[in-house]
Amino acid sequence: MSVKFGQTCMAVLRNEPLFDLRKCRRHITEIYTHLIKVCQNINFELDKFTDVWSTFTLCHRTKSTFDIITIDKAIVIGASTISSKDDDAYARITYFFYTKILHELAHACLAELGRSLPVEDEDEQFSSPATHGLTGEAGNSIERHFFGSVVDAIGHFTDNAQSIYLIDHIILRER
Repeated sequence: MSVKFGQTCMAVLRNEPLFDLRKCRRHITEIYTHLIKVCQNINFELDKFTDVWSTFTLCHRTKSTFDIITIDKAIVIGASTISSKDDDAYARITYFFYTKILHELAHACLAELGRSLPVEDEDEQFSSPATHGLTGEAGNSIERHFFGSVVDAIGHFTDNAQSIYLIDHIILRER
């Protein structure tokens, strides 16, 4: 995973054959340094959403210290209500959180790349590149790369205020 992010987001690694383990090892320190730089600056928040599970917000054009990953509050509260004996529910929520944070980290890595590009046009600077691996939505692309599809969830609200959401099933939206 780290190598894929590094190759996508670090211009000096774009043409390196990083699937060659020996060549990959030569760059691992700079890849991890890049990822640590991106991850340590991200702020996490909770909010109520109606049609998405998570979002990435680019808050500053030159500094990543204001970037935000927001997770849907109802699934976080739902996760806290899972019985300690329900291993399947824990597995579903862990997998789902992992995929959505990975999804938003893909956006964060590309935002960091955009900050380093000497491009005047901000739309060009901060948009996902359309390549064979990235189809314009970096988060969905990284999910497809690792899981074969964009990951989604089906569940239910446990209260009338729709503040607690429990995931019943994880689904792959694409075949």
